Amino acid sequence: MLSSLKSSDNPAIYTSKEVYTYKDLYHLVKKHQDRTPIFYANNNIECIIHILYMLENKLSFFPINPRIPVLPKIDLAPGGKIHLYTSGSTGQPKIATLLEEQLTVNVINGHKELIMSPQDCWLLSLSLAHIGGLIILFRAFTQEASIALDPNISNITHLSLVPIQLQQLLDNGHHYTKLKSILLGGAPLNYKQCIEAYQQNIPIYITYGMTEMGPQIACSKFHPNNKKLTASILQGKKIKIGEDGSILVKGDSLFSGYYPENTPPLTKGYFITGDIGKIINNKLQVQGRKAGCMISGGENIDLAYLKKTILAVENILSCTVISRKDTQWGHRPVVKIKSSKPITKTEIKDQLKKILPNYYIPSESDIFLL
Repeated sequence: MLSSLKSSDNPAIYTSKEVYTYKDLYHLVKKHQDRTPIFYANNNIECIIHILYMLENKLSFFPINPRIPVLPKIDLAPGGKIHLYTSGSTGQPKIATLLEEQLTVNVINGHKELIMSPQDCWLLSLSLAHIGGLIILFRAFTQEASIALDPNISNITHLSLVPIQLQQLLDNGHHYTKLKSILLGGAPLNYKQCIEAYQQNIPIYITYGMTEMGPQIACSKFHPNNKKLTASILQGKKIKIGEDGSILVKGDSLFSGYYPENTPPLTKGYFITGDIGKIINNKLQVQGRKAGCMISGGENIDLAYLKKTILAVENILSCTVISRKDTQWGHRPVVKIKSSKPITKTEIKDQLKKILPNYYIPSESDIFLL
């Protein structure tokens, strides 16, 4: 990814204190020696260098969200494979295996207005352990553009946001005078929110994607006439709707499969996403997750898996888990618990934090002891 840019003086990464050119980045990657395959993916220069080093040397790696309490202990297959946790929409998160080529083609065949130029800068606003964050490196570094690690960098032109992040931007205002696009996805979209952004001259691009297929399967620039929030199916992708309303996808950026089998589970060549939707005038409308799943702040939560985890806590006799709508996060889990011995809400949360990512943990106000 960097070899052809090793002599370029164009900026590659902006931090709060420094600007790294492609030449700087190339030399830092060349000097790097750490081959740790499984690591916490913090959005900093050190982690980016490590990821680029692994890519340049065709080494398999697995970046982990820092909110996950324990690093997995597994042996990764050789051959430069990229492993990412799925967002856990069907029980315990699976490990998706991808290739550099699959991520690259997702960029090349993405929405043409989102292809970057060397003058553009994309804010790294999503975790490098997620497909939406990792793909930003590919978007920028395959086009000799730059990324920003600090939201206060003035020359940011592109943002990737989930709806809660967009709402924070709308509430607080922004200083991005060069803003060309906000790629919005990862959770159910709100027409009212998109209109508010449109009225503030903020260019919103509605996107639909996933770890297993890349963050752009369907994408359209928002216009007030698009009240159903549909998105155009992109080049190299095919989508159809199953009899139960499930969205089925296939195409040039479909992942290699789940670890360790590395064979994608397909039905007549299509991957079943777990999302529900419709095709309207050849465009995709995403209506939500299948029953039993919810999206909170852009993260999928499986209610049955949360219930199973709570029931494994000592002295818990029974548990009911439901979702409630939340103005900030979209949805949040609510649990009702019966125990054989007295237990506090704090003790329950402390036990869950040893096992689950933070976004799975209900707030104390959403825990009811029966």
